Amino acid sequence: MIEFQPLPPRRRRCAAALSVCIGLLIAWTAGCGESRPPPPDASWPAGALLSARTDALDSLLAELERLQGTPLARHAGRLREALPDCTEVEAIAEGPEGLIAGLRCVGSPPALPGLRSHRGDAVASLALPIREDAPRLLLVAHTAAGGLQLDLRWPDPEPPLGALLPGAEPSGPDVLSAGERLFHVRVRVDGPLDLAGLVPAGSQGDDLFRLRSELLGAAILDGTWEAALYAPERGSDSPRVAIALGVRLQSAAAAAADRLIGDVEAHWSVSRTPLPPGGDPGACLLGLRLLPDLAPCYQATERALVLAWNPASLRHALEPGTSRSTNADPGRIELDLARLREVDLHLASRIGPEAVSAVASWPWRRLTARGGRRDDALTLRVELEAEGRGGWAR
Repeated sequence: MIEFQPLPPRRRRCAAALSVCIGLLIAWTAGCGESRPPPPDASWPAGALLSARTDALDSLLAELERLQGTPLARHAGRLREALPDCTEVEAIAEGPEGLIAGLRCVGSPPALPGLRSHRGDAVASLALPIREDAPRLLLVAHTAAGGLQLDLRWPDPEPPLGALLPGAEPSGPDVLSAGERLFHVRVRVDGPLDLAGLVPAGSQGDDLFRLRSELLGAAILDGTWEAALYAPERGSDSPRVAIALGVRLQSAAAAAADRLIGDVEAHWSVSRTPLPPGGDPGACLLGLRLLPDLAPCYQATERALVLAWNPASLRHALEPGTSRSTNADPGRIELDLARLREVDLHLASRIGPEAVSAVASWPWRRLTARGGRRDDALTLRVELEAEGRGGWAR
């Protein structure tokens, strides 16, 4: 049996001092690891805040008014009418809806020096409350040569939406084709993508597709997701839609999708049609026509489980030989406004002249957003390219 002898008094004092030092060092290290810089708006007044250059803001609002018949155009018109005749304006309100009534010329001293400093030489800066006792969403707007750039900081987005937003790691190469694309988003979230946890139990989505099943949970999905909206096929009025969920193992994803389709078959009394042999496993539910042109399909590729609105969507989304980007950002969004307007005009022409005249005329040709997590906040840079230019005008 091992016997421990007590230390001499001097050594006991040394050991005690050493223990205290180690404890303080651990506590200091832990405190440093957990401490975070205060949010930029920590010392600003409470509520919704606005700081802007009046002339530049007036020009931006005039562009937004071009979107006739839209809520955005109406709000832009109201704000433009309320702008006072001075160089700079600011506003403080309990919520965003009160900012127009709260517009004032900047006094001496200014009421919002912190927000004014945060804005710098930009057109406008907004601080918008999301929930009580939480940092606000911050937005800074820049304009140049008709283009618009928005820098957004969204602190700690809450689930379920927060679970779909970009994390800190690059999202990697696209899975879906870029051809004829109207809209595209690719994201890598922090940790695994728990799709099942996003759908409330007993909801319509739960009842329709049984999405709460653990078959498509975090054990199979790798944390990336992608979605694309394509122009309609010739002769069709419905855009083509596809979603790609990144997977850890193709065989496990295929088995999970097969069981999920089986559940839908039993619930809705429809039968699957397997994809042609020789390719990756998959199937379509050609008889599930609950919405226009809906005949959902899936295909389990080596990198992703691809879900599509119908066979045409699946074929186009996975068409070989088409361009695919590699993404260094955790999240990226692209919206082709020029092509979207072309499609809208084409579809409206089938209805009549009144429908054509109602199609919005965007002041920009493309929207691109890139971003990820930084200091416990989602940061995004949104760029809107002016018509007639190849990119953001800096």
